[in-house]
Amino acid sequence: MALSSDRISRREQIEELFQQLGSKLNTPVSILVIGGAAMMEYGLKDATKDIDLVCRSEEDKDEILRCTRELGY
Repeated sequence: MALSSDRISRREQIEELFQQLGSKLNTPVSILVIGGAAMMEYGLKDATKDIDLVCRSEEDKDEILRCTRELGY
């Protein structure tokens, strides 16, 4: 998903990105969403500039990085 602005202002944008990432995964991963994107989920923030993730393992991090690079991020 190419974001057309510097801000992510709709939950659907985040969901679309995670769907695209999920379609590229070779193995399941366990991640936590933190920061502005998490605050948006709870209705505590209207927009964010990025999506902060915490991976539960080095392998999960490597898989997420591979997928994001494959998507052009």
